[in-house]
Amino acid sequence: MGRVHEHLQGLCYDTECQIKNALGGLFTGGIVRNNLPQTWLFRDEHGDEATFHVDVQGCVQAKHGRTPGVDVFIEIDHQDLENAIRSHQPPKNRYSVQCLTPKGLRAFTFLKGRFGLQ
Repeated sequence: MGRVHEHLQGLCYDTECQIKNALGGLFTGGIVRNNLPQTWLFRDEHGDEATFHVDVQGCVQAKHGRTPGVDVFIEIDHQDLENAIRSHQPPKNRYSVQCLTPKGLRAFTFLKGRFGLQ
């Protein structure tokens, strides 16, 4: 079984392209820029934590562990996260999402499908 951050790393390139493209738009650029930076914390049933972070330039990285300033906290079964990312289908089991900031809620609404979440 891989670590949570390894699954998230596979999303970095496509997510970064999507966000940087949106930042280049006249109208969407301002909206997206107002919601950056973003930090999402994922935790699986084993307590493994990973941070998915988007900086103000739209650069994306996934790292093992927790970083400060979390906007969205997601607790999910490890296998469900792996399957949701790979298939873009909702997890079979229950998962928990806590949007801790208003900008986290807006970003989660925009990006949740990329993680296979609803």
